[in-house]
Amino acid sequence: MASLPKIVIVGGAFAGIHAAQQLDKQLGTSADITLIDARDGFHMSIAGPRAYTESGWAAKTWLPFNKVFSTQNNRRIIQGLAATSISPKAVTLADSTTVEFDYALIATGGWTPGRARELTKKEYIAEYERRLKDIVDAKTVLIVGGGATGVETAGEIKTDYPDKRVVLVHSGSELIGGTFSSKFKARVLSNITKLGVEVILNDRIDTDAFDATGYSNTERTLKTTNGGIEITSDVQILATGQATYNGGWARSLGPDVVDDHNQIRVEPTLQVVGFEHIFAAGDVANITYGKTAYNAKLQGGTAAKNIKKLIDRRDSGGTPKLEHNGPPSIVAGCVVAGRRGGAVQMGPLILGNWVATKAKATHLMLDSMKHLE
Repeated sequence: MASLPKIVIVGGAFAGIHAAQQLDKQLGTSADITLIDARDGFHMSIAGPRAYTESGWAAKTWLPFNKVFSTQNNRRIIQGLAATSISPKAVTLADSTTVEFDYALIATGGWTPGRARELTKKEYIAEYERRLKDIVDAKTVLIVGGGATGVETAGEIKTDYPDKRVVLVHSGSELIGGTFSSKFKARVLSNITKLGVEVILNDRIDTDAFDATGYSNTERTLKTTNGGIEITSDVQILATGQATYNGGWARSLGPDVVDDHNQIRVEPTLQVVGFEHIFAAGDVANITYGKTAYNAKLQGGTAAKNIKKLIDRRDSGGTPKLEHNGPPSIVAGCVVAGRRGGAVQMGPLILGNWVATKAKATHLMLDSMKHLE
């Protein structure tokens, strides 16, 4: 009797979690599945900005891994240990133990300023409760970066603390990057300026003013690089989209696997170049279109389907036609302005406050991860 196929998923964020749950559902107990993550839980980063303004919110956004799988049979979760290298047949962890596999998915993501870097729930809660106190005590908050994280952080602070001065500096001529329409971006700008957020476009703050955390609670005056505008603030939050990707540990597969940005090179099927049985998905994959949670989930789903097809071929023979990954067929997204209101784009449609509130602003999509609670 053939042994069960062994699948290892390294990374428990949006791509890894979605792939794990899809494989769990599709394969049942006919495969051995292991999920590995350096953290001790899943961080719902989409909901993160509210941790700056609401005590207890940080704890709600850090969810345990123990409900990722529907069964404990032939399932294993290794948390609190980072992967340090990978060979064609095994992953090596920080404690020098190895986990063998027949199929692997690398989904170790990346970090962008404004997102949590903590590895444990205890550390994360302590850090963001401290930041909440900083916001309470501050007169002026400076946010650098006008993507979704920066905009939504500004909106949360100005909504809950309307008397505070909140300044948002963004290098572009419009808020929010990517392929969203100018009408959508204009709606986002209108929403946060109506809240009272001061927005400075086409200008920058030198990121050398920030340490590796992208956060400071020191009163200081920073000058924009283009306009020379001096901004004195008590708290500074870096929320630019300059990501640091977590693929360097996979260089052990070969010199051509990881690019200069520590992203893993993949085929359209999300197979790592040169390896039929190893996949990469999410931010760590060198895919050019938007690095979003939604796209990461789609990629995790594609990788799971293709792993399943390879397993089916192992059992029955033949050459499977693997699915190709590609950008979503329509541009879709939601950027909120505090607890009520925001902008939604669904293809050519731009929708407003009521839809944004129902879709995201009230709960920042925490309800979509209730199955992990």
